[in-house]
Amino acid sequence: GNRSALLAAPIKVVHFGYLHNHPLAEKETMCAEWVGCEGFNPDRDIVAPGHDVPNMPPLFNGRMHSTVSAPTWHQPLLQALHTKGTAAALAVARKMIEAKPLSLFFTGSFRFPGQEGNMQYSLGVRQALQVWMADFKSAHCPEQGNSTKLGSDAAKGMELPSPVLADGSAKPQQQRYLEEQEFNLKVAVKHACMGALVVEHLERDGYDVGRPYMAALDGSKVCIAPPGWGWGMRLVTYAAHGCIPLIIQDAVPQPFEELLPYDQFSLRATKADIASGAMWRMVSGLSKERLAQLLLGLAQHRGALMWQPEHGGSAYEHTLELLRRRVEQLRASGKVQGTRL
Repeated sequence: GNRSALLAAPIKVVHFGYLHNHPLAEKETMCAEWVGCEGFNPDRDIVAPGHDVPNMPPLFNGRMHSTVSAPTWHQPLLQALHTKGTAAALAVARKMIEAKPLSLFFTGSFRFPGQEGNMQYSLGVRQALQVWMADFKSAHCPEQGNSTKLGSDAAKGMELPSPVLADGSAKPQQQRYLEEQEFNLKVAVKHACMGALVVEHLERDGYDVGRPYMAALDGSKVCIAPPGWGWGMRLVTYAAHGCIPLIIQDAVPQPFEELLPYDQFSLRATKADIASGAMWRMVSGLSKERLAQLLLGLAQHRGALMWQPEHGGSAYEHTLELLRRRVEQLRASGKVQGTRL
């Protein structure tokens, strides 16, 4: 009966769905046997966000420290929205945007030829970003060269914050973390070109891992979300840290796309937009007002991309809503009958 119909062609809840018939799809690159992307049916299946800890706590000697609280950037925005209205919330968002020194940020593996995955890993998006950043620096910041790495000398000539107080006692961990965040953001800004920083993994070049990464996220207006073995986790991470996602994932549907107004909290570009310069023209042309609107939208919808209710996550409820819609669609088509499954 009903169960037989569903088992014959089940509704799949997945983290990655590839539209192999999309005009921008690259079947030869992505639809390999290990992906099985032709098994995804966008009219039936559901793309849900991956599960990640939204506070992305920093690493201290390889150990997670719970003393650093989850990002709360969204709370002032929502408080202003609910108590004073949209105009007041946008004013708060504009101040937040003005305080972010980086215009565009991405760090990750570029998957050069010979590295595992190579073009399949991101459909060539990461390689295109590396080439663009090198050319961009050569054209606009020639004194930096065209390197897209931050090596162990990234902070050369910059004074590290002291780990002790004036009386010689150890600084509280929270104070140390905030000071190191500020320092690491200054390092990132120093190596940016016209506000853009696209570099190979921060954590793999002798440069400290978690703190610089999160400092750059918190200090960036827009962060690039390319593919990475499919869905990647950057969309969730950016939502947690208040960085407006720039999604460059041709033919890849995003989590809960039919429920969420992505145009209200994210930007889109294609791989072709990277080399053509359209990506940077879009980002550099964004007004403070538009960025504030997107940041406010991200504050309103961030919870939908998270599973943890203690952080305002509602991914579970969104999944149930889409399952309900799918069942209603199946009933309407006559493929499933009755009131219960």
